[in-house]
Amino acid sequence: MAEQIDNRDPRRHRSWRELWQLPTLLAAVALLLGGVATTVMTRPRPDVEGMVARAEALIESSRPDEALGVLNDRARAYIGEPYVSIEVRQRFHAARARAISAGVIQRDLEGTANHERIAEEYNRAEDAGFKLAAPDLARLVRSLLSLERYDEAAQRIAIVEDSASGDRIGLRRQLIDAAMRAGQNELADEQLIELDADPMLSVEDRAWLVARQSERRLDDGYTEEAIARLLRVMPRITTASEPIRGELFMMLGVAYARTDALGEASKQLDRAHELVEPGSDLYAQVLLERGLVKVELSENASAREHFETVVASYASSPSFLPAALALAEVISVIAREDPSAASTSDAIEAYSRVADEALHAAASEDMLQRITLSLLQRFEEQVTRDELDAGAQYAQIAEDLWGLQGAPAEVLYAQARISRARADQLLADASREAGRSLDLGDLDPSTRVQAQRWYMRAGDYYRRHADALAGGDDDAAYARSVWDSAAMFDAGGGTSEAIAAYTEFAGSIS
Repeated sequence: MAEQIDNRDPRRHRSWRELWQLPTLLAAVALLLGGVATTVMTRPRPDVEGMVARAEALIESSRPDEALGVLNDRARAYIGEPYVSIEVRQRFHAARARAISAGVIQRDLEGTANHERIAEEYNRAEDAGFKLAAPDLARLVRSLLSLERYDEAAQRIAIVEDSASGDRIGLRRQLIDAAMRAGQNELADEQLIELDADPMLSVEDRAWLVARQSERRLDDGYTEEAIARLLRVMPRITTASEPIRGELFMMLGVAYARTDALGEASKQLDRAHELVEPGSDLYAQVLLERGLVKVELSENASAREHFETVVASYASSPSFLPAALALAEVISVIAREDPSAASTSDAIEAYSRVADEALHAAASEDMLQRITLSLLQRFEEQVTRDELDAGAQYAQIAEDLWGLQGAPAEVLYAQARISRARADQLLADASREAGRSLDLGDLDPSTRVQAQRWYMRAGDYYRRHADALAGGDDDAAYARSVWDSAAMFDAGGGTSEAIAAYTEFAGSIS
C-alpha cells in the first residue's frame, strides 16, 4: 500500500475547540495570584513596637542578654520597614545601647568593641531624633571614658540639666578621675573648675573636689598652696563622710611630709588612719603614706609592717607596686643597719619580686623608672662596699625590668662597670694570693678564661652604652665608653672587636 502524505500545514491556527484549556488555565492563575495578594495584604504586620517594648521590660528586669536576643533576632529584621515609626526606631537603638551597657557591667565585659557599639547605637538613636535622658547619658559617658574619648565625654556632661544635677556631678567626677589617671592634666584642671562652679554640689562632693584639687597642686609642686587650701576648707566639711575626710587628712599629711614637717605629717596621717575603713584602696594608700613618713623618721621596723600589709592584702590597689618598692627599699636599709633583722639577700629577693610584679602588671614607664633608679642606688651602695655579687644582682634585675634591647643607658653602664670590676677582682685576688702583682698571662688557665669572659662582657656593655649615647649631647661620655669597650675587648682577647672600637674612637675625636 502506497504511503500517504500528510498535507496538513503545521502553521495552521488551532480551533477554539482545541484551545479551550488556555482560558481556564489563565483564570486559575489569576485567581491564585489574587488570593496570594489578598493574603499578603490582609496578613498582620509584625508587632515591632511590641518586640521593642518586650526588650525594654527585660532590660528593666536585669536580663540584658535576653533583651538583646529579642532585639537582634526578632526586631532588627523589620526595623527598617516603612511601616515602623520613627519613635520605635529610636527606642530600638536606645534599647540596644542599654542592653549592651547592662551586659558589659553585669558580665564584666569591658572590651573596646562593646563600648564602641554602645556609643554607635546611642548615636543612631540620636540621629533618629531621640533625646538622651540622664541615665542614657551616664551610660554613654561611661563608654566614652572607656574609649578614652574624653573631650566627647566632657561635651555630653555639659548638657546634663540641673534636674539631673546628681548625675552631672557624678559623671564629671568620673571624667576627672579618668583624666588624671591618663595624665590629661589640662582637661582635669578644666573639669575641676567646672565642678567647682556647679551650684548643686553637696558637702560630700565639695570635699571630693578639694581632695582632687589638692592632689593636682601636689603633683605640680604647689605644696604650700595645697596646705593652705586644705586648712581653709576642712572646718567647713565636718559633715562629710569619714572616708572622704580621711582622704583630706591624708592629703594634708602628704603635703606636710613634702615640707619636711614630719611630726605634723605623722599626726595628720594618724587621723586619716582612724577615719578610713580597712579593705579599701584608700586605706592601702594611707598605710603606704604612713610607712613612707616612718621611713623618714627612721622608724624602719614600723614602716616595714605597713608596707608588708599593703603588699599582702591589697594586691589590686594602685598602692601595691609603690608599697612593694618601698618595702624592698626599707629592707635594704634594715639589712645595713641591723643584719640580724634582714639580710642583703632578703633585699635582693624583695626587689626581684617588685620587678616581677611590675612586668606582670605592665607597669607605667614612670613606675619602671622609679624601680630602676632605686635598683641603681642599691647597685652603687654594694659596689662602694666591694659587694660585687650583690651589685651584679641589682644590675641584672634592672636589666630584666626592661630587657637588654630596651634597657636605659644607666643600666647598661652599670652592667659594664660590674663586669669590669669582677674581672679586676679575679686578677686582684690572684695577685694577693701570689704575693705579687700579676697580669692575665700569669693566671692559671681556668681563672684567666673566667677573667677574659668578664672583660669581654664588659666590652659588650660599654659598646651598648656608647650606642645608647650616640647622637646625644654627651659626646665625651660616648667617646669614653667607646674607648673603654676597646680596652675591655683587648683585655679579653677580642682583637677584632678591640680594633674596631679603637678605630671608632679615633674617628670620634678627630
